[in-house]
Amino acid sequence: MKGLGLRHRWRIYDDAGNSISLQDFDAKLAEAKALKEPLTLKRLGIQTVSID
Repeated sequence: MKGLGLRHRWRIYDDAGNSISLQDFDAKLAEAKALKEPLTLKRLGIQTVSID
């Protein structure tokens, strides 16, 4: 997606209607890498997960 040049316009949505932009996702990923921690759902701001 980086090669498309429109990365700032892409968003990831969950079933509850919450979303995160790919720029925010990249920032959180970089933060996790700097802290040498895994990128978790909690770090992304996802509070609950439902598996059907």
